[in-house]
Amino acid sequence: MMRQVLTRAAILALFLAGASAAPVAAQWGWGYFSSTAGEGAARGMADVVRSAGAANLMNSAAAINVETARSAYLDNQIKFTNTYFEKKRIRQSYVDSTKDLNRNSSQRMAALARSTPPLPMTDRELDPVSGQIGWPRALRDDQYEPLRLKLDDLFAKRAEAGGNISYKQADEIYAASSELTSELKKRIKDYPSGEYMSAKRFIERLSREGASL
Repeated sequence: MMRQVLTRAAILALFLAGASAAPVAAQWGWGYFSSTAGEGAARGMADVVRSAGAANLMNSAAAINVETARSAYLDNQIKFTNTYFEKKRIRQSYVDSTKDLNRNSSQRMAALARSTPPLPMTDRELDPVSGQIGWPRALRDDQYEPLRLKLDDLFAKRAEAGGNISYKQADEIYAASSELTSELKKRIKDYPSGEYMSAKRFIERLSREGASL
């Protein structure tokens, strides 16, 4: 009987010891510093709030990075477009300057031709005995043949007369030479500028020779 009483007392003592140790387990066993269930719940809620705040912060940083990348892309597109049109403008300026240079060169050559008196025909260009004309390559094209034949005939008759021609023949030489110059001018784009000017000067010198009575 006495042994049963002691056993019950021992069990009661162990139960009381466990009850008194429960708050300590709650405090240290799971890593919390709360002594009550309410305080533990509050701390858990605080952890949830902190996690949500951290997520919002990361989302905000990601949004900023996306916007920065988008802004950089747009800047690059604008730079690319500006560079493209700038290169196009520079190329067009070069083309225009080249055209101006060629046009100015042609104008200078024409002015020089007008200011310089034509040289007399050489014997290779106009045979003084037969009156045969040594036509330059540019004037040997088929489209000039009728006028070439007419001038060949007029200068052959001039040679037969010892270099003397009538006023009528001189006028015919001048008219045929002027018409030949006009036909050559219609095809100015078909020849290099130097070749065109050389052919034009040849006709002028031939006309001047024919005007010598």
